[in-house]
Amino acid sequence: MLFPLSKSFSSSGLFNRGGEHTGPLAHRVWNVDYSGSEERTVDLHKVLCQKKPYSEQLRMIKLRSDELGRKDAEFRRAHSEVLRSTERRLDEECKEHQGEWRKGLAAARRRRLQGELSMTQHLKDQSLAFTASRLEMTGRVNSMPTLCGPPPAREDAERTRLREYGPSRLEEQTRHYFQDTRRLKEKIDSRPMTMTKGPRCRPVDVVVEERKALGLASLYKAQRSYKSQLESVGDELNERMWSTRQATREDYQGHLDFLRTARDEAEKQKDAFKEMVQEELEAREERLRSRPKTFAGYTPKLKSDRRLRWEAAMAEIHA
Repeated sequence: MLFPLSKSFSSSGLFNRGGEHTGPLAHRVWNVDYSGSEERTVDLHKVLCQKKPYSEQLRMIKLRSDELGRKDAEFRRAHSEVLRSTERRLDEECKEHQGEWRKGLAAARRRRLQGELSMTQHLKDQSLAFTASRLEMTGRVNSMPTLCGPPPAREDAERTRLREYGPSRLEEQTRHYFQDTRRLKEKIDSRPMTMTKGPRCRPVDVVVEERKALGLASLYKAQRSYKSQLESVGDELNERMWSTRQATREDYQGHLDFLRTARDEAEKQKDAFKEMVQEELEAREERLRSRPKTFAGYTPKLKSDRRLRWEAAMAEIHA
């Protein structure tokens, strides 16, 4: 046997509790206070023996009712204080739990940030290590002798200079050629017109106007694309703001609905409790009004036993 079993052991209870071996719940017993009942009984007997009016009994009932009402009020105040202390304790525990949750969330964010930083540093270290190892390997390979014999003979300095500066020199010659060609065209265009040949090119103003029109068209196209991009970005921002505002409004409306429902429910419970108390008071007053006169446990008799025996004897005599 793994553990001792008690008389109150139940496998279904063990399954429902998930293995928590807690003791049974305490049995609550309500004790009724009968203090002063004997004195009240004696007072009632005195009232009945002295044949006082029924108003005296009502006065005693009213005194007892007021005393019990004061005790009930004290009990309600004590109960309300217990409820308020319990509510304060629960609020403090809730605040402590919220603080712990916030601390845990901050610690999780901190750990996440540290993890990201450590991962970034680790990747950076790996990259630096790989670069260093590659440079080391390249230097080691360059320091080793060439395969298949020594390298071919190196070119002289003049050929190296021509090979390095040849393209730039060719580019410079080409630029000078185009400049000379442009100057010749301008010289020919500046010559006066003759009767045999017309002008070989269009006027400069026409070319300038055409280029100006092309430039303005490209600028206008860029402006339209920029405006359309701004409009799209503005529409996206407006849509996002509208959705956020709508969600906030719906959330706030739901909160107001919840508060309204809770307030209505509280009002209904309050009205129901008032009605119950009023009905109980009315029923109590009705019972007090309709209750017959009591004789403290005695059964009233119209004639005593002696009178009954005497009447029976006289009836026999006259018979």
